[in-house]
Amino acid sequence: MVEPPDSSDPNPRIQIVHSERGDRVALIGQLDLANARETESALIDAASDGGPLTLDLLGLTYLDSQGVAMLLRLAERARLNGGSLTLANPRGMVLRVLQLTHMGEAAAIIVES
Repeated sequence: MVEPPDSSDPNPRIQIVHSERGDRVALIGQLDLANARETESALIDAASDGGPLTLDLLGLTYLDSQGVAMLLRLAERARLNGGSLTLANPRGMVLRVLQLTHMGEAAAIIVES
């Protein structure tokens, strides 16, 4: 699990942990128009390797429509390459945005204890 970040930082930090069960990536900060493409570029290889990819969103404090679009593209890329995308631990407004946009139809959404 990831400690909640300083929400004043507008740029997401990315922490990648490789394991036998697939890659786990923690997104920390904000994901929006200003940084969605850069974040996607950093994650594209993990989504393309054909294995499971988990994005831990516990530290994500803001998500706009461009961030949602990026998550949809990653989910589609993972699916087309025989993998899957799981969004873990979304909280607050991030969870609400994911629910409103029906993101659960493209990627599994889980809350771990």
